[in-house]
Amino acid sequence: MAYLADLTQVKISAFGLSEGASTTSITKGSTYDLSAGVPVVVSVGGNSVTYTVKAGYQIPYSNFDSWDNNDYVLEDPTYGAIWGNANSASKNTTQVTVGSGSGAQMKTSSIFGKIASGSIYTAEFNPNGVGLLSMASSSTWPDGNELIDFGKPFKGRPEYADVKFSYSDNDGDSCDIYIVLENRTGDKNVDRTSADVNTLVASAWFRSTSASDYTTRPNPDVVSISEPDVNGMRTLRLKLQYGTPLTNSPIWNSSAFATEVSSSNNKAIDNSVVEGTGKEAITHVRVVFASSAAGNFYTGTEDATLVVDDFKFIY
Repeated sequence: MAYLADLTQVKISAFGLSEGASTTSITKGSTYDLSAGVPVVVSVGGNSVTYTVKAGYQIPYSNFDSWDNNDYVLEDPTYGAIWGNANSASKNTTQVTVGSGSGAQMKTSSIFGKIASGSIYTAEFNPNGVGLLSMASSSTWPDGNELIDFGKPFKGRPEYADVKFSYSDNDGDSCDIYIVLENRTGDKNVDRTSADVNTLVASAWFRSTSASDYTTRPNPDVVSISEPDVNGMRTLRLKLQYGTPLTNSPIWNSSAFATEVSSSNNKAIDNSVVEGTGKEAITHVRVVFASSAAGNFYTGTEDATLVVDDFKFIY
C-alpha cells in the first residue's frame, strides 16, 4: 500500500479463492484493520486452513536507485526528506552501481583526526546547525548520534526485513544494520520535551565483522545470510522482535536505552527509547546502515566499506 496509508481502515475491493473453497471471515466491500493482521479461515469440504491477511508498505526510496547530488537526501514532494546521511560533514556516503541499478556505499574515513563512519539512515543529520569544528570534538560530543534526529513517520508492523549488502576492507571493524520501530508521544526528537516518551515496540539488529560470518558476534535477530550473488551482494534477512529485544541482540550494546544525553551542549538530541510490550501502535521507524558500528564513538577502521541495496520489509 502507499506509504503512511491507514492500515486500520482497508477496504477489500476483491479477493479470490480456489475452486470449492469458501470463507466467512472477510467479505468483499467490507473494511478491516489489517495493521496487525486478520485471521481468515478458508474451508474446503471438511478441511480448513487459517491464513493471516496483513497490510503494509515500504519506506520510499529504499531501493537506493534515486539520488540527489550524490547525498541520498531526497526531498519527497509530500513527505520531505526521508533518508539522510552525514555527507555535509564527512562526504563518505556515495552512489555505486550494483547490477543494473544503484546502491549506497558507506566508507569509514578520518576527519580532523577523528574516525567518521559512513552511514545512511531514516533521520536528519545536524538539524540544530552545530558547527563543523564543534562536531569534530569528541569531548563536546562523546556520542555523535546526538547530532542526529533519528526516525521518520511509519505505522506498519512488518515481520522481517531484507537487504542486499557487502562488507569489506574492514580489518576487524564491524558494520551495523538495524531497524527500530517506536511509539512516540512526540514527533521529531529535535523538538522533544522532558515529557515525551519514545517506546521501543520492535527491533532487529545485525552487527558483524564480515559479510559472510555473523557468528563472530551474537546476532540472534538474523534469520539468514545468502551466498553472494553475481554482483557480490549477500541478502540479509532479519526478524523483527516485538517487545523486549532478544538476549545478546547488539541493541543492548548501543546507546538506544541511554537515560540521558552524554553531551553538555544544549543542541544535543535525545534519541533514547524505553522498553515496550510490543503491542503499542507504531508511529516511527529508524533504519540505520553504518560502515563502523562504533563510529558514533569515533572508533573504527579507515576504508571499512559497507554497500547496501534493495531494502524492504516483509509483512
